Amino acid sequence: MSAAGRCRAARARPSTWLAALLGAALLGACALGSGRPDPKPLEPITAPITVRPAWNQGIGAVQFPLTVAVNAGVLTVAASDGS
Repeated sequence: MSAAGRCRAARARPSTWLAALLGAALLGACALGSGRPDPKPLEPITAPITVRPAWNQGIGAVQFPLTVAVNAGVLTVAASDGS
């Protein structure tokens, strides 16, 4: 590439500068916002289920977080190794 070609490549067109300036202004405007909105309060559970022990059984070691599944009135848990 010749010296004249490098000089022309180094100069950006006005539309390029305008687009870059507009992009920077939009990003700056987002940073100046009022912050994150407050989350809505959680709604109360309207129909809680009643759980009573049917039997007692050890399931082995559980590493948290423990996931509990309830399906058709059956409570299911498992040990960390899947047993």
